[in-house]
Amino acid sequence: MDRSTENLLRIQGLGVTYSQPNGESLRALDEISLQLRSGEVLGILGESGCGKSTLAHAIIGLLPRHAKTDSGEILFHDRDLLRLSETDLRQIRGCGISMIPQEPELSLNPVMPVGAQIAEVLRAHLPLTSKERRQRVTDLLWEVGFDQPARICNVYPHQLSGGQRQRIVIAQAIACEPAVLIADEPTSKLDGPLRSEIADLLSGLRQKRATAILVISHDLALMTELADRVAVMYSGRIVELGTRREMFLRPFHPYTHALLQLAQSSLITVPGAKQRFPQIEGEPANVVALQAGCRFEPRCPERMSMCVTHSPQEVAPEPSRSVSCFKYGE
Repeated sequence: MDRSTENLLRIQGLGVTYSQPNGESLRALDEISLQLRSGEVLGILGESGCGKSTLAHAIIGLLPRHAKTDSGEILFHDRDLLRLSETDLRQIRGCGISMIPQEPELSLNPVMPVGAQIAEVLRAHLPLTSKERRQRVTDLLWEVGFDQPARICNVYPHQLSGGQRQRIVIAQAIACEPAVLIADEPTSKLDGPLRSEIADLLSGLRQKRATAILVISHDLALMTELADRVAVMYSGRIVELGTRREMFLRPFHPYTHALLQLAQSSLITVPGAKQRFPQIEGEPANVVALQAGCRFEPRCPERMSMCVTHSPQEVAPEPSRSVSCFKYGE
């Protein structure tokens, strides 16, 4: 089998609902369908609150207690993760599918040396001796860019910079050589040079290990550097999917077009002028009280009468692309 065409992860019709304290329900994910191929980088792009991180936590079975997966399936090597026991899921987490958390300063134990924290992942999944674990930790730290791994093993998270802590959680995530790596906003709190370093690191891991990577971010520049394909999310739905090059050169959905314009306008500055922070006009859809129609319609400059009363279905204007918009069919 050509592994470049093998779908390691297949998500079909996934729906997730959050129960609110006041009894209302929030529809965080609605009919999400995606495939992630071996060795591919798939980007999930969208504004904060669109459901990107909920998707990541649903895949690895770590949704909060007030969240319920109420439809669909998540197939990893043709096993539906939604039907597995917690014991079986623990065997897959960190070994088959691993995740780089959004905030490493919160996920790392402040009173344990970082080398010991990486070793804990190895101890949970691989039958290694203590000597083998120590060597593996050193090799991992070297792989993620530390030129003095023996010293770094013994330091604590607070003694490291933000970029260094990000490298530590990446080392944890790749320790057991997972087939799928989920990177949830891996550069959100890093400045430009550090962001590029982490992007290069992830790209190198994909090339070296043929790891399939799901990159979740609102950073369009990161998608440009890393992603093979990009899925654009809005209000819990995938509104457009295609290759990075095709989508960024010729966006189909008005929301994708707005995101690209936003990214371009943020790069334009006029010396001495007061700068207005660029934004998409209007408010995101209220996922607690969803109405009929397209969820982007209130903010869409190209809306039509049918957009108010009908929800667009996914269509394929081109073989490698899909979009949910009445401009391209019902």
